[in-house]
Amino acid sequence: MRGLAAVALVVALAACSGTPAVSLPTPVPIPDGWITSASGGVRITMPAEWPTIGDHPDGVFASVAIPPGTDPDVGLYALSPQGLGQPELPVNDERLAEWILDRLADRQPDSYDTSAVALPAGQAIRIRYHFDGEPGSFEAIEGVAYAIRTATGIAYLQIIVYASLVDRYATAMDQIPYLFELVADDEE
Repeated sequence: MRGLAAVALVVALAACSGTPAVSLPTPVPIPDGWITSASGGVRITMPAEWPTIGDHPDGVFASVAIPPGTDPDVGLYALSPQGLGQPELPVNDERLAEWILDRLADRQPDSYDTSAVALPAGQAIRIRYHFDGEPGSFEAIEGVAYAIRTATGIAYLQIIVYASLVDRYATAMDQIPYLFELVADDEE
């Protein structure tokens, strides 16, 4: 009996002293007409008009050209930890934000903000960003990118939308990260 009391005391103390587990949100309901794609250890659900670009061993890629045949106006990159180089250790929030910014382009966005968010796939650092357009060259770009901490490493999700389409795809940009998941090869 004495041994059981000691075990109960140790369990109670461990429960009090540990850091509380962070609960992750559940995926959002899938909107009507959206499709699910899986490749490279990633499964993601997105608007049907965002067709995937072939099967990739690293993840899911999609792009939309409006009108068809022109340069892409929307892009999505969803990569598993195995599909990308991992950030240097220690992996803290600041390092993850730098890692995301390094992946976006050859230069820093014209403006951005960083925040920590909880996604169903794991705790993440999110960067919402904006690149100014260049008249006669390209339109302004709005985007959001996530470094998602998972049990197997850092996963990456990026959504890029021309500024003129942000109103059309704002809901998708907000919901897609909640429909991102890592899967085993046999679940694709």
